[in-house]
Amino acid sequence: MDGCEEQISQLRQAMAAQEAMRPTLGDATIELSLKPLRSLLDSLLAKPADQNSQPPRPALLAQLQSYIPKQLAEKIRASGHVEGERRQVTVIFADVSGFTALSETLDPEELA
Repeated sequence: MDGCEEQISQLRQAMAAQEAMRPTLGDATIELSLKPLRSLLDSLLAKPADQNSQPPRPALLAQLQSYIPKQLAEKIRASGHVEGERRQVTVIFADVSGFTALSETLDPEELA
């Protein structure tokens, strides 16, 4: 598999991993994360055949890391593929009385 084909494969795997998260994260979040990946994939697919034989560029990995978590990009680079996973999580939404006024007066480090 040449460099461009490998990049295309990695992008498709990253997109599949994002799609697997759709039930958990919702359509809006997944579509937002897939949009730049689709754009990058389209640009790779549109390359002329003579450019497709170039070796993978480190810039592509850096660009991929700007759209997906660094750990996921590293996992794709290291293994050549990524599988979906399920996790059970607990999420709490809270409305803290006076939080907005407090957050306006504190630095982010103090607020955390």
